[in-house]
Amino acid sequence: MPVLWRRRLLPAAAAHRADLLGTQIELGQLPAARATLAEITVAGGSAWARISEEDIGVARASLAYWAGDWDAAAALIEPLRSTRTSSQAVVPQNALLARIALGRGDSEQADALSASSLAAARAD
Repeated sequence: MPVLWRRRLLPAAAAHRADLLGTQIELGQLPAARATLAEITVAGGSAWARISEEDIGVARASLAYWAGDWDAAAALIEPLRSTRTSSQAVVPQNALLARIALGRGDSEQADALSASSLAAARAD
């Protein structure tokens, strides 16, 4: 059991697990990232209140992307796109979709996604 959990620092524990998950994905440690994601989704409840369903969806999509399944990644992001308009939600979603677009040679789509992220950031 993590120290933050034992000390009842649940918001800090949630932030820590989310940061760990993101770092594991970025480093290509996909099995470890899947284990962290499973821990977060199994724990559920108020302990992980700072980790939203959108965050979980983006993490799942990132795992699919880095595993090479771009179609699955895009499919996981699509239902999240209209749920929130803050830059905290829009930027990670669009960044992943822009990577997919660039990988497929669609720089126009990637540019549109980047512009949408910038607009969300300015609105915040």
